[in-house]
Amino acid sequence: MDLMEREVAPGSKFFVIVGSYRTDAATSRLKATGIYYVAKSLDSKPANWTKTAEYIASPDATGAIIKVTSRNLASMRTSRYAEATERLFEALTKKRHLLLVHEDVLSAGEDEEKGPAQIEIDWDDPEAVEAEYRRSFFAPAAPEARELFLTAVEQYGLNLMLYKTNAELSVLTSTFVEQSENNLIFRLYVPSSRLWAQEADKLLGLFRDWLSRVKGERVRQDGYHTGHGQVFEFYVDSPPDGESGSFLGFEDFSQFLELCGDDPQAAALMLRDAGTSAAAVPDLIRRFSKEVTRLRRDLRHEREAKLLSIRHRLENELSELGEEEQLPSTAELATWVEELVPDERALTSALTAEAVAPERPQSVTIVYKPQVISTVHGVVTQEVQGSVNFGPDARQILELIERFGERERAELTSSLHELEDPDSQRSSRLAAAGRMKAFLARVGRKAEEIGTPLLIKYLEQKTGLA
Repeated sequence: MDLMEREVAPGSKFFVIVGSYRTDAATSRLKATGIYYVAKSLDSKPANWTKTAEYIASPDATGAIIKVTSRNLASMRTSRYAEATERLFEALTKKRHLLLVHEDVLSAGEDEEKGPAQIEIDWDDPEAVEAEYRRSFFAPAAPEARELFLTAVEQYGLNLMLYKTNAELSVLTSTFVEQSENNLIFRLYVPSSRLWAQEADKLLGLFRDWLSRVKGERVRQDGYHTGHGQVFEFYVDSPPDGESGSFLGFEDFSQFLELCGDDPQAAALMLRDAGTSAAAVPDLIRRFSKEVTRLRRDLRHEREAKLLSIRHRLENELSELGEEEQLPSTAELATWVEELVPDERALTSALTAEAVAPERPQSVTIVYKPQVISTVHGVVTQEVQGSVNFGPDARQILELIERFGERERAELTSSLHELEDPDSQRSSRLAAAGRMKAFLARVGRKAEEIGTPLLIKYLEQKTGLA
């Protein structure tokens, strides 16, 4: 049933769904699992926005889905709604959430200088009234409102996705509810052609052990294979705090692994500070230190093989540039590639494999033409990230992720690879496209040369929406 404000019983767990549209798929899944939901609307006064924020921030709230319209964005930029908007966004940061916006709302209007067109409405015609209602909700937001909203999304680190159709909206919301219900804390797509793809599986096995033996979590690993890569998913029994609980301490896990390999005594101290029993610490240190030694050896061997493959490919591609180009010698090329490929001692780079060193390492003293530099850096990046088969649009998006992705870089890169995999699940591809559209909407206002509409069209073609 829909729970309204007066019907919420103290201590009852509930989900918050905000907006004018609630998908049957999402609400049916909630009902089937016995989870009630609170239905709220932003087409209301600031006091109701504040009450909505209180519901989301409640310790009994397990998650929130909020759909924002053009009308809502217009309200957000007014002084009357400023405080309520801030409280709403702050509440979302404390819970697993999904923020949905129709892609037309965040697109630039054809003639923003003139403002919205004045349309004559026949209020006695139900179809005309419905059309005006939809126009007011899905028409492009004013530039100032759009900028304020996207700035807030970045400031608060909100999980924004863009959608195009109600069918797409239904898939996104039902998938999100399912993942929230099962307490998904970690999801990653690893392309099989990427550097250290096989070692990523071993590293995630250590992460699973870390969650179980150090964090005391009951962990379930899931996912699926395709002919092009593998999806890893981790679930826990108890809901984490905040947005996936910051992967339940993945940064701590990374630090712990590094210490196990370099300073076991410091690793032991870290465990004791985390509350691990003194009797369990020696065994944990021995096990993880042994596995780190093995993993680093495997990473080193795989890196050496990849270095050779990259050098051979570069020799072939650089030779095609023509004799008039000044080309690096074999020794210079080997040094260059060596410095560009990530070091195996950074264990967690086996998961992201995104860190490529500066384009011109200090040891390379000869200045080459831009075409040579671009070829070397491009080949290394493709081999490290597994993006050799990407087309020009996907490569442009990958470059934008490298420039503007910041703390979302690993997640966005993972989503792009999954979207490019023709065998990945449709729900996953739609989620990846929605995340990419939101990212492009944000970066499009930072770099005017980005052809955002064309890239969004490309994303829709990959999901079959265009």
